[in-house]
Order: sequence, then structure tokens, then C-alpha cells
Amino acid sequence: MIRLGAVALIALAAGQAHALSCLRPDVVSLYEQARDSEDVYSIVKGRLSYPTPPKLPKPDLPTESPAILSGFALGADGLTVPFEREVTVSLTCLGPWCAEAPTAGVEGYIALRHHQGGYILDQSACHANAVLAEPGDDQRLLACHRDDRCLRK
Repeated sequence: MIRLGAVALIALAAGQAHALSCLRPDVVSLYEQARDSEDVYSIVKGRLSYPTPPKLPKPDLPTESPAILSGFALGADGLTVPFEREVTVSLTCLGPWCAEAPTAGVEGYIALRHHQGGYILDQSACHANAVLAEPGDDQRLLACHRDDRCLRK
């Protein structure tokens, strides 16, 4: 089910919880996980910048760091909604394996969880809500979003 989120963003919501997977992240699987989550998400294609270097997590001790995300959010007409906001990057560990913050300045697709009027980018060692943008990804994302033709790489 698709719901309208803040600032006329299309947010993704409802359905069943997804299982943690260490498969290579892909824009379509990112979209499907956000769409099928019980939480509300917005998908943004853009670049992160960090006012200060992101903190590294330690086992059993997640960390949060501020970042600025600039790009375009997924709306009814595609990736057309300008987006430039502060977001929180939340990094966690899975046992001894810990997530890393996405690289600043690199274009990617990011699933932002809506939380108390803000946006959170959740990253764990085995689950990424940020994937690198690759040629053809926009078309595959839009086919999944508009027509439910969800083709993974």
C-alpha cells in the first residue's frame, strides 16, 4: 500500500516485516522492503554529506550521526520531488560485524524511515537502506513503483 508522506513525498508502508538478509542490496529489493514494512518510508535518490565524521558503532551499542541528504524523492511522477534535509544515520552491529555509514558525495538510493517528524537511515551489518545508483535503476524502480513489475538484478 502506498501512502502520501510529508512534503508530498510518497511514503511506503504496511504489510509484513521483512527478514534480515545479507544478499547484495538492489534498488528494487530496497523499495520492496520499505513498501512491505510496518514503518513508513520515503525513497530518495541523492547524496549524503556529513557535518562531522559519522560515529562508528560498537557491538551492542548503536550510534547516530547527523547527515544532510540532497536529491529527489520518489513521488507520483517518479523521482521528481526535491529533497534537502537533515537526516539521522543510525549504525548498528550484528554480533562482531558492524555497519558503515554510506560514503559522502556518492549518489545512491536511500530508504528513510519516518520517525517523530524526522528521517532515519538505518544501517546494520547485514541490512542496508542505502544502495549505490547504477545505470537502469531509475527505470526498474519506477516499473516496480508504478506497475508492480519488480525486477531485481
